Amino acid sequence: MATKPNQLDLIVDVEGKRLLQSFTGNKEAAPPRLTFGDKIPVTVRVVRQATSASDGQPWSEIPLPNHTIRLGIGTPAGDPSSGTFTLTFDSNTTAALNYNASASQVQSALNALSTVQSAGNTTVTAFTSGGYRVVFGNLGARNLLTADTSGLYPTTGAYINEAQAGDAGTKEVQIVSLKTEPAAFSTLSTNLDAAGATIATVRAGVANNTSEIQTLTLDPEPYAGTYTLTTGPAAKKTAAIAWNVTASDLQAAIIAADTTNLTSKVTVTGAFPAYTVEYDNTLGDVAALTADVSGLTAPTGRKGDLDLNVAGLVEHLDGATEKPATLEVEIRNTSANTSWTVAQSPCTVAEDLISNAPASKTPLPDYFTNTAFLGARGNLDTTNLAAGLANILLDINQQVSGFTVNTANYVWDFDHAGRYLVTAFVAIRPPAANTVNLIINKSGTETVASGEYLQAVEYENIAVSGIINCLCYKFFSVYPSAQFVTVIHDELIMQVPDHQLTTAKIALDQCVDSLNDELGWTTKIRCGWAPGKTLYEAK
Repeated sequence: MATKPNQLDLIVDVEGKRLLQSFTGNKEAAPPRLTFGDKIPVTVRVVRQATSASDGQPWSEIPLPNHTIRLGIGTPAGDPSSGTFTLTFDSNTTAALNYNASASQVQSALNALSTVQSAGNTTVTAFTSGGYRVVFGNLGARNLLTADTSGLYPTTGAYINEAQAGDAGTKEVQIVSLKTEPAAFSTLSTNLDAAGATIATVRAGVANNTSEIQTLTLDPEPYAGTYTLTTGPAAKKTAAIAWNVTASDLQAAIIAADTTNLTSKVTVTGAFPAYTVEYDNTLGDVAALTADVSGLTAPTGRKGDLDLNVAGLVEHLDGATEKPATLEVEIRNTSANTSWTVAQSPCTVAEDLISNAPASKTPLPDYFTNTAFLGARGNLDTTNLAAGLANILLDINQQVSGFTVNTANYVWDFDHAGRYLVTAFVAIRPPAANTVNLIINKSGTETVASGEYLQAVEYENIAVSGIINCLCYKFFSVYPSAQFVTVIHDELIMQVPDHQLTTAKIALDQCVDSLNDELGWTTKIRCGWAPGKTLYEAK
């Protein structure tokens, strides 16, 4: 995993959700060991299993246009262990609540506020996995609660979202969750370096006295392609040289470029990616090699620094000399404001021996929510289709444009127990079927466990149609020839030629199986033909 001293090089297998030891093998990387107080360079490459052996590698890199990589170290879904917090509703703030306050204590504190009393008070229940469900007593829309968690330890954030939007016939329901923030965090937004070659003269030649020695290093290390060198007293150009050429073959290529001057007068030692070229002393001072690396394929991904001299790691260690943690790698689409966790790997954080400057505050990730989307879904009312249509159209227009919604094909079928799982709906449509329909349907009649419901709520709180984005990403990774048409929250439409529909169907089946395994929910995503067999659906 780490190929350079004092640098953390991560290769992420997005299908296996693991860190790889190398790009050329299938072994999982050993858990990294990180030391408090350090600031280390980090590179991240995102890969999937190669679909062909054309480049001779077991992995293919996934391009990341408009994406950043986010790294976090800490305890996933950790709970605060001490301290207090407050909740505020419409400018009125509760008394301090203990970090482990019971549902009845939170309810009493909220109901003591005049603004909450005007809203009909609240009924608060607690989730077994942590967090509170707050139901307002009166019908109608409510502003979101806010929280002050600065008094909690370790550093903790509050995640508050609208689970059910209130209206004239509906009570507002909000979810409050307190979770510890990452102990260390970094956003990587800089592209990895393009292919390059470093050439240095170690010793200048002196005619008939001292041989010239030059070094050639390919950095960053390529994994495919070819390059050429210009070499020798006549500055002759070699034929194409393989990216991982052996020293003996590199020597042969240099000599072949200028047999008149270089035959039996060049010796190459070393191994990919670093070589030493020595010229016979009869050649005297030889001009430095030049390289054309435009034909090389270098790693792609993101790079940056991970600051480990932060207060969050002091809290995480809590006096211990070392402690286990989780290293999380997340891809964030900066244009669509969606994110996808691609790996959670164990790691160890150790205390340092040599003191550093005082630890700074841990930078925290910026969170994006989509309460307007959840509110629009909550406002869908089968007894008032006009109002429901207006709400969903308003939401769609915030996300996409340039199409006409066919209202005749709306399916007004909604179920609170299943509505957050409905986001996993994919349709592969042959090109001949060119209408765009918005389909709103529940995922099935199975019971959804309360823990899974909360998990789905939190998932939607940080990603618009998070599950559909995962499925989209997986499908395009294994079937890049599909043509993207549009995504409208509950429906992602892709076009494939008629003769490819069968292979696309198989690819989607495989992606769905993989996603079901990752989610681990009792309600499963299933594939099947829609009526008329114009759409093959995963829902």
